[in-house]
Parts: sequence; C-alpha cells; structure tokens
Amino acid sequence: MKKSFLFFLIITTGLLGFSQRFEVTTSTFPFDYKKHYTHSIEGGFVNGQARQFIAGNETDYGFISKRITGHPIDGVNFLTGRTFIPITNPDVRIQLTDFTIYPTEDYQYGAGTGIYYPNGITSSGYPFLGIYDKTTMAVISAMYYDLSYPGMSEATSAVGLRVKYSRDAQSFYISGVMVDRLFSEINLNNIVGKSKGFILKVDPNGLSVPQVLFIEPDNLPGAPYDPILCSVHDLEFSTDGQSIAFTGITTKDNFNGGYYHPLVGMIDLNLGVQWCNAYDFPSDRYSGVEVEFNTDDNKLLVLTNSSRYLFAVMELDYLAGGSISQMPVTYEFSMGSIGSARAHIMHYNSGEIVITGNCFVPGILINSPEDQLLFSYTIPTASYLLSGNPTFNSYSRQEVPTGSQKATSGYWAPENSIYQEGNLSIVGVYNNNNITFGYTLIEVNGFVNQEGCLETGAVRVENTFQTDYETCEYTTGHCNQTGFLVDNPGSSPNPPQECPVVGKSISVSDGNISGLENLWQYKGIDARGIHAILYSESNNTRYEVVVYDMMGRKITSSSYNVSGGQQEIYLEFAAKAEMYVIRVSNGSQSQTMKVAGN
Repeated sequence: MKKSFLFFLIITTGLLGFSQRFEVTTSTFPFDYKKHYTHSIEGGFVNGQARQFIAGNETDYGFISKRITGHPIDGVNFLTGRTFIPITNPDVRIQLTDFTIYPTEDYQYGAGTGIYYPNGITSSGYPFLGIYDKTTMAVISAMYYDLSYPGMSEATSAVGLRVKYSRDAQSFYISGVMVDRLFSEINLNNIVGKSKGFILKVDPNGLSVPQVLFIEPDNLPGAPYDPILCSVHDLEFSTDGQSIAFTGITTKDNFNGGYYHPLVGMIDLNLGVQWCNAYDFPSDRYSGVEVEFNTDDNKLLVLTNSSRYLFAVMELDYLAGGSISQMPVTYEFSMGSIGSARAHIMHYNSGEIVITGNCFVPGILINSPEDQLLFSYTIPTASYLLSGNPTFNSYSRQEVPTGSQKATSGYWAPENSIYQEGNLSIVGVYNNNNITFGYTLIEVNGFVNQEGCLETGAVRVENTFQTDYETCEYTTGHCNQTGFLVDNPGSSPNPPQECPVVGKSISVSDGNISGLENLWQYKGIDARGIHAILYSESNNTRYEVVVYDMMGRKITSSSYNVSGGQQEIYLEFAAKAEMYVIRVSNGSQSQTMKVAGN
C-alpha cells in the first residue's frame, strides 16, 4: 500500500545507540504455511508525537486466522498493542490485508480491510472495513460488503486488498478481487477459476448503499477450463485529490505474450472511468502491484512483478489516456548467484524512486531452503528509469516458508514500507524455521552492519521489450453493508530492540476475552443520550464509556467509578437518527456495541 503521508512523520532512527531491526512472533500454530498475508505499516501523530503503526494477522495461515493485531511504535519503543476478534459467531474467520491512517482536522483514526467469513471458511467471504482508535489500536466499528461473483449458486469470495481515504470525497476506497469459488480452492501454483477486479467506494457518514466499479477480464478461448483473472491491487490519489490511479492484473486474449497482463487506469472520485488499459508485456506474465504519480513531469509510474521474479517499472502519460512515456525497464537481482526479486512498494520523492520488497536467494547452508531478504532499491531519476542503481541493500535474511508465497506475490505484493523525508521503514514476514511466524520491522536510517544484518547484491538494469496496450471493459453496481461486533482484548508486545540473530523473537499474548457479558448492559437511546448499566464485582472499578459515530469521530466520553454492584448511567449528548458505536472499558476488558439513534 502506498505509504507516503500527507503529514510529516518523524522517525527517530538516526542514533546508532538504538537498533533498527525488530522481530515479533504472532503465530505458533502447528500447521503448514499456506499464504503470506501482509503486516501493514503506517505513520501519524498521537497527542502531537510522531508514531508508527503496524497491523496484521495473528497467524499467517490463511484459513485459521481469527484475530487481527495492532502495535503502535514510538520511535524505537513498542507501545501496548491490541488484537480484535469477531464475536458474532465462533466459526468466523477474518484476515487483514491493508491498514491505513487517515488524516483529519482534530482527530485521527485508522482503517483496515481484508476478508471476513461470517459463516466460516466453508461459506462465502466478503471484504470488510474496520475503523480503529489509532491511540490504542482498538476497533471502533466493522462492517462487511455483500460482494459475490455474479451468477454463482455456490460459495464465492471477495477480498479487499487496499484501503485509502479521500478527504475531498469524505469516503473510503477499497480495491480488491472477487472470485467464483472459495480462496482455499484456488491453487496459486496452477490457478483455476474466474475473478474480477473491483473498487468499492464507502461513505461512512451515511447508510447509503456503497458504489462498486467492476473491471471485466477477457474470456479465454479455452474457458471455462482456463483461468480468467482480473484483480485491482493498488490505488493512489492524484496531487489535486480529484482522481485515482489504479493497477492490477487482467486477462487479455489477443496479445502474443500470454494471457495475463498489467492493468492500469484512472477514475474520478465517483468511480467514473477516465481510461482503463491492459499493457502487453510479451516476455512474461506480469502484474501491476503499485502506482505513483511523477509530479515533476505529470506522469504515472507503474511497478510490476513477473512470474520469473524480475520486476519492472514503466511510465505512462495519464493526461493522454495512459499512453506509454517510458517503456518497461526490468531489474534483475543477484547475490553471488541469480536470485528472484519481488518488488512491493514504490515511493516517489522529488524525482527519485525508492522501491522495497523481498529477494529470494539460495540458503547459506548447503541443501538448505531458500532465504528471503527484505531490500531497498533506488532509481535516482524517475524520468530516466535506466538510471537504476547497480546494487541493492538488504536488511533481513529469513527462510522462505513452505507454501505459495512466491506465487502469491506474483499477482499481489504483500510486504510493506513507509518513506518520508528520507526515513525508510520496511515490514516483512518473520519465519523461525517454519515453527513460528510474525513480522520483521526494519528501520533503515542509521542501520549498521553488525552480525550480518546488512547485505548488498548486484542489479542488472535492462530495457528488454516493447509494450503495446488496449482498453479494458468495466461495469458499475452497488452492494449492501452489514456491521459485525468485535472484541478488543489487549496485549503487550516487548520485542528485542537489537539487531538479532535469525530466529530470535518474542511472542505476543492473546489477551483475556472472558467475562465480557458481566461488563455492562445497554438500556436504550433517546434524543438526549444513552442509558446503560455498569457492573462491578470489586470495590472500586473505573469505567471509560466512549461514543463514536460511524466515521470514527468521538462524540462524547465519560468516566465512572463503580463500587461493588451496579450503577445506572446516562451519557448525555444530542443524539441524531444515525448509527453510533459505544465502547465500554474497565481497564482490562472492553466491549463494543453498535446502536441506531431514534
């Protein structure tokens, strides 16, 4: 996801007295590794102080995950984190794929998206939008959207891959993919099925039906036996905030180089398509994973991955319907022997491009599995893509987990990073010999070469092929949104603050989720406020009651001391005929409820 802020982020990583690498274990499930889902990183301010925020899944095993974790970071100090769990059904599953901090005038909150299974993984899954309290990472509200592949009677699934907030439209935009079957039935090494890309516009202030733009792939000559792929991976706002560029992958049956090609387009804030093209990369199967605006020459930069693990960058003229300004330039990584690089995030800064991702190389030991290295790579001059540096830097070496990570990142790139004012931080997968999984955080500025933490490899830069393009089809529609309740148990991560040897980690606790039924009781809402009862079994329990609107704005809050028994409260505010979220916490437990005003 794009990690360029609209506000200044200070990252205190320049002091050599502090380390720049952290590893946290979030999963110890004894199952085979299946997919790598993102741990997302964003930045912002809390109480005037710069913060980083990391959010992801407690387990990277795709169909086991029930919890989402979040950890605020103050400089080099991890603050108390949170997990949240859907509590509407014991069989539900939830996975986070993207998380963003969106700026506001006098308050700031986070938003996350991914996939939610309301009836378990044997039934359909849906994209969701969760609104977070950024200070505590607690979930304020969550809703999912009833997108499903059209014309299918059996279970289908859709997932949100990116979430962005527009201040101009006061809406969220979620990009993703919808498929004609369960995700567990799509063999990423030999893909089957059909998919469509989508962009969803959600207005959190009202109960209007969300708008959807569907990107339609071409049908292959051998259908329905051959896969028909389309997915929207990344979104980026133009500098004036009035347009959105997007990229992904689509099936195109009349290009000579294969069926799967990068998808790039532009829309306005009402999902009106300005242009939408598929680009022919005849040398291999490529997928668009990131877009950035080149503000120096009013062009659009597109980052793509290939099935052969060469990534490429091309430049388009977005004012001329996506015509090609610079043909794709490929970047091949090696470290002693030829490796395979996946590019994930592209940052544009004053004419320079900084790319982060992971590189797969042979393991250090003979006959050992491949290792993956989190890297940063610089193209000094965006207007001349062949100016790419001859070397790359890597900061983390982990064993490649068993499963389909390479295949997954060929279509969608899950690693993440943020970059502002020369400060770069990278988040990637942590793997302790396929026993425990979690995330590695690399704070690049001031990174020192100790204990093999910093490595360098060679890069071959080539302009290897010519590219053509054709227009793509699209349709529009609507869907309904449905809220669901979540629980916010706390956890206190304390990862090592040093450059550790591979395998060093610390586990994050699950938190206590019992006893919530005795916390409080909702009695009703009227035009003047909310009635409730607080319960306490101890002599002096302090309660915090907060009311939010569906946008995540704090409407009112009050604190109460309850001594042994119960206490009726009346939280006064001018209630309107709209949805509210009430969060009640006693310091160790919290509970959230969504209510409708009269």
